[in-house]
Amino acid sequence: VLKVLFVRHAESYNNVVHRELAAGLRAQRYSAEEAKARWLALRSADAKLSPAGRVQAALLAKAWSKQLPAKSAVILSSAMLRALETAKPLSEALDCEVLVRTDCHEVNGVYGICDSGGKLSPCYTKAKSWQQLEKEVGDARFDFSALPEEGEWNRGAGHESEESGRQRAAELAAFCRSEEA
Repeated sequence: VLKVLFVRHAESYNNVVHRELAAGLRAQRYSAEEAKARWLALRSADAKLSPAGRVQAALLAKAWSKQLPAKSAVILSSAMLRALETAKPLSEALDCEVLVRTDCHEVNGVYGICDSGGKLSPCYTKAKSWQQLEKEVGDARFDFSALPEEGEWNRGAGHESEESGRQRAAELAAFCRSEEA
C-alpha cells in the first residue's frame, strides 16, 4: 500500500516578505500597486528557508520520524532550495534518500522579475543547476539524477498554464505508483 504524505516547504524568506507586505497593505502604509512593486523587488527567485523555517523543518523531522519507518521511506522533493532545505532534516531523521524531481514544484516554479519598459513583472528565470543545489544543501542523501546533467533544471519553462500543471501532477502521480519510486 502506497502511503503519501505531502509537505509544503517550511517558511522561506519570500514568505516573510509577503507576510510583512500584506501587513503593511492592511495597515495602509502603501497601496496595492506599491506592495506589488515591493514584492517584485524584494522576493528571491529561489528563496532559502528563513530562521523560523529551519526550526519548522526540524520540528517536522522530529514529529514524523516517530511515525514513519526509518530507511523505508522515500522523500520526493522539488529542486527548489526551500523544498530541499525542508526535506533535509527529515531525510536525516529517517536515514533515507531524497529524490529530487523536476516535476515536483508549485505552478510556475522558479521565476524572476524583469523590467518591461519601466514596469516590473514576473518572468522566466534560470533555476540553479544540480551542482549548485548540491553545494547549497551539502548532503549525499539527495539524488539529483532526474535533473539535467548540465545547466538549469527548468530550461525554457516560462509561465506554466493550469493544464500544464495538471499534466505535470498526473505524471508525478504515475511515477509514485511505478516501480521507480
